[in-house]
Amino acid sequence: MQYFIYLSFFNWMIKQVIWACLLLACIAVEDGRYFEYMEIDKDDFGKTLIDTLEINISGGQSLEKVVDLMRDLEGQIDTEQKDDDITNQQFQKKCDEDLTNQDSEINQTQLAIVEKQGKLDELKNAQQRKKQIANAKDQWLKQIQELISQKQTIRNQEQDRYEQEMNENSYVISVISEVKKKFTLSGINLIQINNHESLMDDLENAVDESRNFRQNTRYQELFGLFVQVAAKVKNEGADKLKSLCDQLLINVSDNMSLVRKQEDKRKEIFEKEISSLQKDLQLVQSDKSMIDAGLEQLNNQISMGQNDLTDYNARIESKKQTKEDRRKECSQAAYEYKSSREQNDRKRQLVSQVIGLFSANQREFKEYLRIRND
Repeated sequence: MQYFIYLSFFNWMIKQVIWACLLLACIAVEDGRYFEYMEIDKDDFGKTLIDTLEINISGGQSLEKVVDLMRDLEGQIDTEQKDDDITNQQFQKKCDEDLTNQDSEINQTQLAIVEKQGKLDELKNAQQRKKQIANAKDQWLKQIQELISQKQTIRNQEQDRYEQEMNENSYVISVISEVKKKFTLSGINLIQINNHESLMDDLENAVDESRNFRQNTRYQELFGLFVQVAAKVKNEGADKLKSLCDQLLINVSDNMSLVRKQEDKRKEIFEKEISSLQKDLQLVQSDKSMIDAGLEQLNNQISMGQNDLTDYNARIESKKQTKEDRRKECSQAAYEYKSSREQNDRKRQLVSQVIGLFSANQREFKEYLRIRND
């Protein structure tokens, strides 16, 4: 292993010595052209040029043919560069067109987004207004329903009072009628056959029952008066009490008729009010149904608008990415074109330099080849 290391180091040292000798030889050459050949030889393309010259000289080609060969190579580089210039110009023009078109598409998409957002905002505002109207209708419906419920409750209470009052009046009629029977039956004075005790019992029971009256509390006082009168009536005054009973029956019947008319009037008013409220309720419910249908339509339109907006946003991001990719592609092509042009310029300079050196002094070139190949 050490042997190979020493051998490699020895070869490296030999190369360094040879290059040093070559350098000294170049220094000794007039005009220092050897330095120029050395610099050219360091470049891959320059080395190829020198190798090409060497092959043609070794093959016996004349100076003119060798120079023409170099000039043809120089012309070929120029032609290729012109083709590259045209290709690059066309490509960059297409890049500009593509980027301009992509900018236009992005701007159009952004404008569409603005328009969509504007329409969506309008729909949302309309939706909000519809919701407010719908809420107002709901409140109205609730108020009407509560009012109907309140009126129905009041009506039920009125009907209960009416039934109580009619029952109380009916009871009074039955008591008075029974009292009247106690006095006379088929022309016979019942008081004369010891029926007075039964009469007093009926009246006292009526007084007790009247204490429970809610609508006709005045009958309690009436029955109390009856008790007082009946207590004094035995064989005398029966006709007077009977006449009082007849008058009371007429009064109670008239009162019942009045109560019935009042109830019929209240019922009529209630039915009219309920009918009117029911119509209002149906009208508001119909309006609410139409508002709900319109609100549902707005909700669908808003949902579609939001989906469209999402699609447009995704589309514009895609277009921006496409534009960025195209811009990078065009920039990379421009960079490669610039690098290629710089390389071709350097190649032309090398060819021109080699032609100049070779045409000026072939002997120096051959001397350089001799030293180079040693």
